[in-house]
Amino acid sequence: MLILHASGLRVRVVCSSQATLSAAGTGTFHSLPQPPTSLQEANLQSRSLPLSFPSIEKTGMEKPAGEPEYLSGFGNHFSSEAVKGALPRDQNSPLACPCGLYAEQISGTSFTTPRKLNQRSWLYRIKPSVTHEPFHPRVPRHERLVSEFTESTSSATPTQLRWKPVDIPESPTDFIDGLYTICGAGSSFIRHGYAIHMYAANKSMSGCAFCNADGDFLLVPQKGRLSITTECGKLVVSPGEIVILPQGFRFSIDLPDGPSRGYVAEIFGEHFHLPDLGPIGANGLAAARDFLVPTAWFEQASHPGYTIVQKFGGGLFTAKQDFSPFNVVAWHGNYVPFKYDLSKFCPFNTVLIDHGDPSINTVLTAPSDKPGVALLDFVIFPPRWLVAEHTFRPPYYHRNCMSEFMGLIYGIYEAKADGFLPGGASLHSCMTPHGPDTKTYEATIAVGENSEPVRLRGTMAFMFESYLIPRVCPWALDSPCLDANYYQCWIGLRSHFSSDNRSENGSLDVPGTTQVLSEDTESA
Repeated sequence: MLILHASGLRVRVVCSSQATLSAAGTGTFHSLPQPPTSLQEANLQSRSLPLSFPSIEKTGMEKPAGEPEYLSGFGNHFSSEAVKGALPRDQNSPLACPCGLYAEQISGTSFTTPRKLNQRSWLYRIKPSVTHEPFHPRVPRHERLVSEFTESTSSATPTQLRWKPVDIPESPTDFIDGLYTICGAGSSFIRHGYAIHMYAANKSMSGCAFCNADGDFLLVPQKGRLSITTECGKLVVSPGEIVILPQGFRFSIDLPDGPSRGYVAEIFGEHFHLPDLGPIGANGLAAARDFLVPTAWFEQASHPGYTIVQKFGGGLFTAKQDFSPFNVVAWHGNYVPFKYDLSKFCPFNTVLIDHGDPSINTVLTAPSDKPGVALLDFVIFPPRWLVAEHTFRPPYYHRNCMSEFMGLIYGIYEAKADGFLPGGASLHSCMTPHGPDTKTYEATIAVGENSEPVRLRGTMAFMFESYLIPRVCPWALDSPCLDANYYQCWIGLRSHFSSDNRSENGSLDVPGTTQVLSEDTESA
């Protein structure tokens, strides 16, 4: 037993060689959000913005049926074993590992990365992952995956783009075949950039596992749960949650609810971090304790002909082996898959005037080499109170040096009354103007100064934001889901300017401007 004293904090640490974590042990459980079954019809002529929708009910803190057990925390060093005593106690790679296992390290950063940023885990497995046949290009090729964004693979456009939700495919399609790239920037080969994908699938992966050697995946399911088996254990991810599958980990996705659809952000050469809180202080936004990590789980049975599908340079390669890659009996480290329930997010918002910048809603960030500038931010727009006085409450009209890809998980986005649907997406690139549509603007100003505090309910929109300008894939530009009339949502915006809009003292209520009066006004 060790007693530590630090700044008035007394900590009692009990150390025991028998203290282990296992798939059969305790975990941290959180209820999963249930998407609304229906939305109230938006009636922007008779109510103020933002709209009110049915709230999402929680099932309580009990463990949902079929939910695996988890460890909690972001960036922690975890240990887990499915068989007691399977973890070596005194070193990472002993001459002979307990239970006759093989020791194998997976590194998410270089060996010499500073300790505070270094990410790696040790896996103790029945057979090492190297035991497979040579890789070969997958046949048929997956023509709609891109990780090298050049003029030959994609196009640049400053036009505002919006897509309607894609239909679930009719033919059998798993996550791998249902994944396709929308846009991106940079290259996986130079370890710098990102890709934004979407997926639509109707069958579970069978007899195969996927491995992304290009970068980290951030999955945002919009329809249908994902049951994900990883080398560290199992995760169940519902709409309203996200999951990060780090570079190099092998995983398989089952669809317990049937068809599934969603969004994927992929980052090259970086990992996601919690954003700094700055003057917010010690608490708020996404709390580290709400991130959940799987516990050890393994398969021992023989699997002749099992296929590893590896994404490498945007292409897919396959290799055969005679065992499941999910044969890890124990592991420890800080390089792990994890999930997060977006309903746990603690948003901050203005309580007096003006509309806060969207960066205040950042859940995770992948930083660039420029301080304060993100390779990719994951930002959400969750249910919250809007209370600003004499303020235009929806997001303001805007041109941004960053590029913004938006998706909608459920509900209606506060700045787009029509046309932006759950499962759809929009892209506003660098310095392309965007903002509330005509109906939203007119309904907002019609309320005037009589607007009371409003609880924004039943909605969850998100944004992938990057300082790199995206190039758009040809199939995204040619897609029947592309909304060719998107620009019309702003065409109805009319001029409200009038020289009679004066302040109480009779002057034009435009500080800092010069008044130009007509001859009739001067003579009067």
